Amino acid sequence: MAHDHLESMRPRDISAFWTLVSRLLATGDSHCDLDRGRQDAEQLQSLVRHVNSVFVRTMDEISTYAPREVAQVALGIARIVNIVGRYDRDRVGTSHPVDGEHQVLRCILVGRNSQRRGGYIFQSIANASSPNMYKFDPQCLCNLAYANAIVGSVPEFDDGGTLFDLIAECAIRRLGEFKAQELASIVWSFEKVRQIHLRLFGEVACHIVAMGDVREFKPREIANILLTFAKAGYGQRNASLFNKLADHVVGLTNLETFNSQDLSNMVWAFAKADLSHPDLFEKVAARVIASLPSSSSFMPHHLSMIVWAYATAEASNQRLFQTVAAHITSLGSLSNYKPQELSCITSAYAKTGESYPKLFKRVADHIITADNLLQFKPQEVSSILLAFTKAGESNPNLFKMVANHIISLESLMEFNSQALSNMIWACAKSKETNPFFFATIADHIIALNDMREFTPQALSSMLWSFAKIEESNPMLFNKVADHIIALDSLDGFKPQDLSNIVWAFAKEGSSNHRVFDKVAAHIIGLDNLREFTPQTLSNTIWSYARAKNCHPLLFGKLANEAASRCGEFSSQEISNVLWSYASLGILDITLFSSLERAVAGCVGNCNSQELANIAWAYAVANIDAPHLFHDKSSFVNACIQQKDNFSVEDLSQLHQWRLWQMELMSNVSLPLSLEQKCHNAFILTRSHPSALQNDVIFELSAIGLDPEEEILTDIGYRLDALVEVRGTKFGIEVDGPFHFLGSRNLTGSTMLKRRQVTALAGMPLVFIPYWEWNKHGNNSFKKRQYLRSLLRLDN
Repeated sequence: MAHDHLESMRPRDISAFWTLVSRLLATGDSHCDLDRGRQDAEQLQSLVRHVNSVFVRTMDEISTYAPREVAQVALGIARIVNIVGRYDRDRVGTSHPVDGEHQVLRCILVGRNSQRRGGYIFQSIANASSPNMYKFDPQCLCNLAYANAIVGSVPEFDDGGTLFDLIAECAIRRLGEFKAQELASIVWSFEKVRQIHLRLFGEVACHIVAMGDVREFKPREIANILLTFAKAGYGQRNASLFNKLADHVVGLTNLETFNSQDLSNMVWAFAKADLSHPDLFEKVAARVIASLPSSSSFMPHHLSMIVWAYATAEASNQRLFQTVAAHITSLGSLSNYKPQELSCITSAYAKTGESYPKLFKRVADHIITADNLLQFKPQEVSSILLAFTKAGESNPNLFKMVANHIISLESLMEFNSQALSNMIWACAKSKETNPFFFATIADHIIALNDMREFTPQALSSMLWSFAKIEESNPMLFNKVADHIIALDSLDGFKPQDLSNIVWAFAKEGSSNHRVFDKVAAHIIGLDNLREFTPQTLSNTIWSYARAKNCHPLLFGKLANEAASRCGEFSSQEISNVLWSYASLGILDITLFSSLERAVAGCVGNCNSQELANIAWAYAVANIDAPHLFHDKSSFVNACIQQKDNFSVEDLSQLHQWRLWQMELMSNVSLPLSLEQKCHNAFILTRSHPSALQNDVIFELSAIGLDPEEEILTDIGYRLDALVEVRGTKFGIEVDGPFHFLGSRNLTGSTMLKRRQVTALAGMPLVFIPYWEWNKHGNNSFKKRQYLRSLLRLDN
C-alpha cells in the first residue's frame, strides 16, 4: 500500500510506515504481499522493489524531515534491524523456512554486510540530524540515541566528534525538560555503545539529586539509572545519586510494583559500584523472600544477579540465600538455567562462607546429567570448579567430567589465562588430580608464543597448583621462569604472588636461581614490607631455605620485619621462620631473641613437627632462650604431650636439641624414656658412603693409616672415618656439595654437627671440602700430600 501511494506520502507518513512495520514485526502480525508457504521468487522480488522504493525515498529526503520524523525513522529502522537480527540468530541450527517479510527487510536494511549497510543508514541519518540537532526535544534526542544504541552504531563526523557527543551537548542544555523515563533512556543508550560522556552523566546525576523528590520515577527507570551508572563505572563518583534513589525505594510502603528484573538490577548496581546501602538490601531481600516460594516471575537470570549482588556486596542475609537455594533445589529441572547463571549462582554461594551442599549437588547432578560441556564457555567451566572448591563441596564426578572434557578438546585457545589457572588451582586444592588433565594444560601453555596474557595472580596460582600436587613439569616451570626473568619489573606482583612463585619453585625442586634472585632483588628494593602477611613472610623465607638460596640482604630485611611483628605469627609460621634461618646457617640473634617470647606463648599450640623444628633451630643458632627452655618450661610439657606423634626426623632433631642443652650444661631435660627414644631415632639415621668419601678412604689407607669407616660416636653422630695419628684419634668428615650453600657457606646442619662433635665427642675433627679434594683431579700424589698436610704427618 505504501508503494502505491508513495508520491503522495508526506515525511510524517513515511516515518509512520517504519514505525508500523517495526511494531508488526514485534507482535508477529505482519502481513506482506506473500502467501506464507507459497512464496516464489517473482513475488519476493516484487516486494523487495516496493519496500526498497520506500527506503530510497526515505534516505533521499531524510535531510528535509523535521526532528520528530528523523527520530521516528531512526527508531523504526533500528527496531526492524534488531528484530531481523534476533530472528536470524534464533534460526541458527534449525530448518525452518525464512519468513518473507524478514527476508525482504534483511535484503534492504541489512544486506550481506550488516555493519557496512547499517553504518551507511545511520551515518546518513546522523548527517541529516546534525544541522538541526538543537531543535530536537528530549524525546527526539532520546529516540535518536536509543535507535543507534540498539544497533551498536556510533556515527562519526568530519570534525572527529560523534553523534553521541552532539546529542550530549543538546541534552545537557535542555536537561530540565527531560522526564524521568527520558533521563533513564538517554544514559542507558550512551552506556550501551560505551560512549561514556562524563559531563552528561554528571549533569544527569546532579539533576536527579537536586530534585525535591523522585516520585515520578517508575521502578524500571530507577533500576535502569542505577544499572547504567554502575556499568559505566560512575557509581562511586555519584554515590549521592545512588543514595537518593535507594532512600526513595526504602521509604516506599512496599515493593509490589518492582518486578524481579527491577529488584535484581538495583542490588546488582550497588554491588557493581561497590556501594553500600544496608536498608535497601534488607528491603529487597524481604520482598524476594516473601515472593519467591509462590511466585514464578523470578527468572533464573534475575535470581543469579540477586545472589551475586548480595555475595559481592557482602550483604549478609542468610534467609535470602536459604530461600533461593531451597527454590532452586525444589525445581523439577534446571534446564532453564543457562551455564552463565549456574556459574554466577555457585560463585555467589561459595562467597557466603555458609554450607549449601544440596544446592551444589543439584547443580553438579544437572551438569553431569546434561553431559554437554560444549555449551559452557571456558570462563563458566572454570568459575564453577572454582566455586565448588572455595565452597568446600567435593564432587569427584563433576571434576572428572571437566577433566575429561578438557583432555578431549583439540585446542585450548578459547581458554584465557585466568580460566586455565582457576581450573588447575581448583583441581589441586580439591585434590582432584588427573595427570593427563594437568599435562594437557601444561602442553598448551608451553606451546604459547609468549605469556604476556598471564597476570601475576594467574602465574602464581598455576605454579602453586603444579607444585601442590607434585606434578613435576620442568618445561613449564622453565617457560614461566624465562617469562618472569624477562619482565622489566615485578611491581605488578602482590606479596602473595611472589610467595607462591618461590614456594612452587622450591617445592618442585627447581634449581632456577635466576627466579629467586629476581624476586629477592624486588623485595629488597621495596620501601617496606607492610603488605606482607605473616604467612607470606613465612612462606617466602621457607622457600628460599628449601631451595638453599641464601640472600643475606633479603634475609636481613625479612628478619627485621619478622622481629618487629613477632606477635602476629602463628606457631607454624614461627616454626618455619626459625627452621629456615637455622638451616641456612643465618644466625640472626635479634630475630631468634625476638621470637623467643612469642614461641613461649604459643608452644602449647604447636604440633610435633613444629616443636622439633623450633628446638633444632635454637640448637643450631646456639642462642640461649631462658624463657622458652627451662626445667619447668611449657616446651618440655608440650613435648611430653606429643611424645607419641614425633616422626623419626622429629626425634632426631630433639636429640640434637638435648645435646645442645648438654653443651650449655643446662639442667633442662626430657623424660628419660623420651630421650632414649630420640637417641635411638638419631643413630638409625645413616647415609651411604659417596664416591668422594670412598676416594678419601682409599687415599688415607695409601698413606699408611688404617681408617675406620662410619664411626658411631657416644653422642650419636656418625663420622665418615676415624684415624689415629701418634696416639691421637682424628675424626674425618668428607663434606660434599650438600654440606654447603651456593657461596660455600656451611649449612646449619653441618655447622651444628661440627660444633657438637667438637664440644661433646672429645676428639679433634678434620674437614675435607669437596672443592679442595676435586682440584687435585686424579693425581693421587697430590691427594696424599694434601691429607698428610691436614693430619700433620710430616711434622
